[in-house]
Amino acid sequence: MDKRIVIFANGDVDPQALESIRQDDFILCADGGALNAVRLGLTPDVVLGDFDSLSDEILEDFRQQGITIVKYPIEKDKTDLELAMDYAIDMGTNEIMVFTALGGRMDQMLGNVLLATHDKYRSARIIFISGSQTGFILRDEDKLEHYGMSGDILSVIPLSLKVHIKALHGVVWPIDQQVLEFGSSLSLSNRFAENVVNIAVKEGICLVVHIPDEH
Repeated sequence: MDKRIVIFANGDVDPQALESIRQDDFILCADGGALNAVRLGLTPDVVLGDFDSLSDEILEDFRQQGITIVKYPIEKDKTDLELAMDYAIDMGTNEIMVFTALGGRMDQMLGNVLLATHDKYRSARIIFISGSQTGFILRDEDKLEHYGMSGDILSVIPLSLKVHIKALHGVVWPIDQQVLEFGSSLSLSNRFAENVVNIAVKEGICLVVHIPDEH
């Protein structure tokens, strides 16, 4: 599938999200995340979950609009977000952008980030959007060219025991052939030195976070 899949989770949506969405994106909503899509003026393509956050009236309205509804039992072994990500992978997409998954409860926020490291999602680039902040999951042999502004924050957070960074260029404190260990703060709060950053990972999994400079 050539289309990027955009997933809305059941968190607080920022109107700024619309800036990141393309017209041809496939909109997949995890339960109450459908309300976030609607608030932004978007029509979901698929809404799935146990629907503990959506009323029968809303679901019926979605059905009348021709939106695909996929219902799961309340007693299940996966979160609605994991079900949505699995659905996206089954569709064959190579890029998943997730909104409203990093705010609110600490357990859910950490769980959502770590969920994205699961090997079953290896075939897709996973991107988290939280307000103006962007997070990319990179793993073995991944490369990323990402644009920003000089002075923006760029952090690399190891999510595996060791992450071998081949190169991190375009930042104030560049990295070449550096092994980052899980729990290390060495690569936090770096800064864009230019308008583009390039990072190449040789081995391991990490979260690359871009935070625009608000000053």
